[in-house]
Amino acid sequence: MRSYSRFAAAALAAATLAACGQSRAPEPEPQTAPASGVVSIRPGEVALLCDAINAPTILTATEPDATGVFTLREYDKANNGDLTRERRARWGQEEGAAGSRIRAMTDESGAMIASVRWLNEGMLEDASAAYTPPLVGVQLEGGPSLDCRWYARTRALGFTGQRSFVVAEDSDGDLIYRSFDFSNAARAQRVELDGAQRTTTFNVEVRDGREMTRPDVTQFEFDNQGITYRVFTAANAPPALSVLRGEAITQSDTITAYQAPPAVAE
Repeated sequence: MRSYSRFAAAALAAATLAACGQSRAPEPEPQTAPASGVVSIRPGEVALLCDAINAPTILTATEPDATGVFTLREYDKANNGDLTRERRARWGQEEGAAGSRIRAMTDESGAMIASVRWLNEGMLEDASAAYTPPLVGVQLEGGPSLDCRWYARTRALGFTGQRSFVVAEDSDGDLIYRSFDFSNAARAQRVELDGAQRTTTFNVEVRDGREMTRPDVTQFEFDNQGITYRVFTAANAPPALSVLRGEAITQSDTITAYQAPPAVAE
């Protein structure tokens, strides 16, 4: 059984197989050097991801570089998940408030960009279930207040140009895949779960997934009446979410960004 460090973002993405009918992961392509302000272990990896459940918006932030600068990006679900804004930013002062920790995000000149709020893990019924930070809200300066999707025991949270998705474990460690289509986002109903968990009605849910790993690859598969949903991560491969019927890939979408916890050997 693996354990996962809390409040840490690390590499977990998905990529398709090299061709239809293959069961092996593709050979990874050389990874290009990251742009200034971007630190990444795997393609698509981000340090923070807020999939808003009250607005058609997704925010991501990369790991800070050696100078403390990172890239903040905003995406529009209503327009195929397109990138609408990109800014260089820094983390500001952190404060505590009512079981939360709030941290400012500024631009390079020190002007306020956003205020980000996480719940303290001690506020959770089971602190060990916080595989990823319990990010609950982002207040954009001069903009909306975003409520962020969060599940306990999240193994992967990401999005493509068509949908958000979550791979999470239940309390028994069984894997569950859920996806949330952008085309349905305006009609999706908010769902309040126990503790800090928050989400909306899903379009697809498949349980009893399986995981296959090697040092540079992690693959999740979920079978549902002849259809397989595959999430595949590799150290140097474009992340993607694939749907298969039998052994044939019927759909493959590149994952724009994802967040996941790093595995820690016990």
